[in-house]
Amino acid sequence: LTAEAGAFDAYLWLMRTFARQLEVEVRAGVRQGMGDQRWRYEGYASILHNLVSYYGQFSEPLRRAVADKRAPVEARLKEFAKLAQWSDRNYDALRQSVERSHASLSRGVRLVQELLEVPAATLLLGTLNGQEGAAEDAATDATADPAA
Repeated sequence: LTAEAGAFDAYLWLMRTFARQLEVEVRAGVRQGMGDQRWRYEGYASILHNLVSYYGQFSEPLRRAVADKRAPVEARLKEFAKLAQWSDRNYDALRQSVERSHASLSRGVRLVQELLEVPAATLLLGTLNGQEGAAEDAATDATADPAA
């Protein structure tokens, strides 16, 4: 659970794929005389399968926690996009408006990236315990006005 929240599912997928690859190699190796390595590959495949099964139980709560933390940021950005005006006819005013919009969107993207870089365990502990902790820093920043 030390993986980043955004990469947790990808790591599970990689381990699941590797376990399946080992299982296929064991089945294919039986026909080709794999010998002593067969039991070793079976053991590795079993270990990976059990790891994926155990950590897979945290996948859905983690997805919900990330979605809950991202929702305020996305809502602010959608609201900002509705309020942005592009009807300025003056070049300088339009340029400044574009710069403000770019800065606001950059802040929003940075907040989401910071959220996805939080360790999965931190988000899960905050969610499972119902406590506000270090995982809430990104959500607190997200409630700040991105247009500021």
